[in-house]
Amino acid sequence: MAMIMYKTGDPCPCCGQPIKLTAPADLYALSAIAHLLGLNDVARTEAALKAAEERRRERKAEARR
Repeated sequence: MAMIMYKTGDPCPCCGQPIKLTAPADLYALSAIAHLLGLNDVARTEAALKAAEERRRERKAEARR
C-alpha cells in the first residue's frame, strides 16, 4: 500500500481534526507515522481527503469574492 501524504487542512488520521502543521518535514513525519502504524484505512482516508480538498476549494473561492 502506498503512503498517503497529508497536507495542511487534511483530516488527521488519528483524531479527524484538520492538520495545522505547515512544515514539509512535519507533514512527512505525520504521514510516515500514520502509514507505519496502519492508521490509514484507504477508503475512509481517501473520502476524507477528497472532502477536505473540496472544502479548501470552497474557502479559496469565498476568499476571492
